[in-house]
Amino acid sequence: MSDMKHGSNRGGRRHIQRNAWSDRVGSGKQIIVYGGAEGSDLDAKLARRKARFAKEDTQFQRDKEKNFGLTSRGEDLRLQTDENARTKLYENTIKRSRQFIREGGEGRNRDDILMNFRKLRESILRLGATESSKKILLGSMRFSAWIGHYQSYIPTINELLDNQHLDSTFLDHKELEEAWSYLCLHVVHFGMEYEKGFRIFFDHVKGNETVYRLLVSYTTKDYYTWMKIYSLLSKEKKDWQKINYFKILQSAAYDVVLKSVIKQLQCSYFVLDRKLIEEFTGLQYEILVKRFDLNWTLDLVSSLVKLRERGSREKGDIAQIN
Repeated sequence: MSDMKHGSNRGGRRHIQRNAWSDRVGSGKQIIVYGGAEGSDLDAKLARRKARFAKEDTQFQRDKEKNFGLTSRGEDLRLQTDENARTKLYENTIKRSRQFIREGGEGRNRDDILMNFRKLRESILRLGATESSKKILLGSMRFSAWIGHYQSYIPTINELLDNQHLDSTFLDHKELEEAWSYLCLHVVHFGMEYEKGFRIFFDHVKGNETVYRLLVSYTTKDYYTWMKIYSLLSKEKKDWQKINYFKILQSAAYDVVLKSVIKQLQCSYFVLDRKLIEEFTGLQYEILVKRFDLNWTLDLVSSLVKLRERGSREKGDIAQIN
């Protein structure tokens, strides 16, 4: 009986061992599963897990196709080598940029659009002066000018002009003047390089009366004339080149001009009509006062704004605009 019992136990252990199998898990421990039923359950779980990961891998691949990397960082060369992928990204980016502009610049797509244009610009560096390069660069320049992002429109303009140097037919006359005029306004208003700005104007933008008047009024500190032109440009609805003039000026010089105007007003006047101030600055009185932290007071009955107390000029009490 004893032998039979021991033999039975040994046989049972061998039976268990034959029906046992192991699976490695992340912790490195070995899990022993006994019996066929539990093994079947685990097989089913593994199958479901495999299917889930396969689905995630498919989605990852789709996302990867949409989210191209930057060539300059060595992240991704697909846009550089795959014309079809580059065309699709360009068309999608142009569509999104137009929608962004139609919505008045609202939404969270601004940086994504800028990044897409950057990826496209980097992908065409080796292409040279092609029609595809031209479309990408003009689209990038116009969108980045519209949002006042000089970190994008300046390198884009430089690429356009480099290609124009390689092929004089790359841009037509209107496109070339557009690029030079944006650069001219930026150089004077943001870079304060007056001589360079006028040289660009007389060499490349000579017939553009709007740009000339802006350059002259800004460099001579004739801010009354400058603000009048700025106000007219702000109302432009059809001419996209002039709309972008306004956007460039708004980001590069408007605050600088406004601060100088406020100082001049405070030095020259004690009291001014509210409507006159709003027409001249292009801002509502409340917004202007809050934006520049002004110590002005408004008489609600007469609509007169007191800019400073009489005698404050001698006392040095004029508000400082930082």
